[in-house]
Amino acid sequence: MLEEEGKEAKHKKQQEEFKERNARKKFQELIQKLVEDKTITYRKKWKDVVPIIQAESSFLDMMANPKNSSRPHEIFFHKIRELKEEHKQKKEMFYKWMKEMKK
Repeated sequence: MLEEEGKEAKHKKQQEEFKERNARKKFQELIQKLVEDKTITYRKKWKDVVPIIQAESSFLDMMANPKNSSRPHEIFFHKIRELKEEHKQKKEMFYKWMKEMKK
């Protein structure tokens, strides 16, 4: 009896973890799609993105689970940091190229 309850609890926990991972993955895909559409750039603010995504199922799934290890704004800010780093590298390459052209 106890062993069966333990298995059920473990199975339930695994299902919840799968659901969390799936929700996180779908939300990351949504953010990536918005980046590709140029809706999100390295200068975009969270407060400007929320109205765009608030009705999306992936956002609602993330918000529905308060135990989720990642919050939507954390995923957003992580993507913004990536975009800023990418912009910085492109900018440095451009300045390096310009310097070479002057020679």
